[in-house]
Amino acid sequence: MRNGVLADVVDVLDLLKQRMVRKALPSGSGLSAGLRIIGDARIGGEVSRVEGGYSLGARLAWRGSLECSRCLAPYDFVHDERFSLLLYPRVAVASPELALAREDLDASFYDDPVVPVAPIVEERIQMAIPMKPLCREDCRGLCPRCGSDLNVSECSCVVEEVDPRWRALQLLKKE
Repeated sequence: MRNGVLADVVDVLDLLKQRMVRKALPSGSGLSAGLRIIGDARIGGEVSRVEGGYSLGARLAWRGSLECSRCLAPYDFVHDERFSLLLYPRVAVASPELALAREDLDASFYDDPVVPVAPIVEERIQMAIPMKPLCREDCRGLCPRCGSDLNVSECSCVVEEVDPRWRALQLLKKE
């Protein structure tokens, strides 16, 4: 990855001769906010012909560093997955709107017999990142008053949690 973009392509015609692809894509700064790729993203797989295109059965392995959404501490994230993807040559579409079918979601389109690996890897990494990254399931987060990490130590802040929906009843009680 260079400047946040993986720069590597695979020639489909060469792949059909070898049937196997193995690539180590260089690490870089990251793909999204809060993620930093550590080491190389490694993809390996097999390509075969299918009607109208090619089928890629692959394995992607990578390590990254994420930021916990509760305590903001960095933590290592390791991901190793197997996936399959259909590769079809891009065709001109007559209408600007096109409805996708379920099977279209596992397809990728290319313009030349050269398929860029970078967008495939970037998409798989983006899909693997948790929506709410947590350093651990029982992460207690930060104190809303003083900002101390509650996983490390308790703070002396007194936090009164009153559900705002009950506030009207509390006012009636005072009257």
